[in-house]
Amino acid sequence: MREIQAFNKFQRSMHLHYIHFMVVFFLTGLPQVAPHTFRWLLYFFWIPFAWFSPETTYLSGGMKVAMVLHRLAAVGLLLWLPLFVLREIKNAPRWQIWPEGGPIAGIAELLKHYFTFKPGRFGKYNFGQKCLAWFTILGTGIMVVSGCVLLFKDAFSPGAWRWARFFHDVGFVIFLVILPVHIYMALHPLNRKGFRAMFETGTLPEDYVKAHHPLWWEKIKT
Repeated sequence: MREIQAFNKFQRSMHLHYIHFMVVFFLTGLPQVAPHTFRWLLYFFWIPFAWFSPETTYLSGGMKVAMVLHRLAAVGLLLWLPLFVLREIKNAPRWQIWPEGGPIAGIAELLKHYFTFKPGRFGKYNFGQKCLAWFTILGTGIMVVSGCVLLFKDAFSPGAWRWARFFHDVGFVIFLVILPVHIYMALHPLNRKGFRAMFETGTLPEDYVKAHHPLWWEKIKT
């Protein structure tokens, strides 16, 4: 059976690294956003720090380590993200995340797929995945711009820093909502072949593409 390429090696690698960044951002950011609720995370950051500064408490030492790791991850993202943008921006017309058939039809096909377990008339991505993609782009943009202001706050006015703090929290809420949904849907039994394509082979069986992604198949069959 012929295999259709869904994701190339570069796209799969970038997706995996984005996950790595998100894990670091969440683990180091949650104690800063809600220190009372997630103070237990600070203990794990404090353990190696205590070897060098045993007189500090796990709250103060752990918070310092969390803040340093958060900023190091931010610098890493600022260095890594342009590689993805420069590589993929030329392929924007073929991103497959543009509307197909309108939102009402897209939602109807999505409900049909997940509630009746029948293939919907999807493109490469269904309506939910396209919304997720756009929210990810929006959230990433908000976090990058506001994060740059917070990272170099001495170069900005106090007013700009306060607005950056607000929008950074907005971006955090966006990811707090969409990431659990994305993880759940990625692990859903109906999406196993897509999960395999993203993390293993990069390809989907031709018969599967014909049945489950007919709009995409119409574009690539020739």
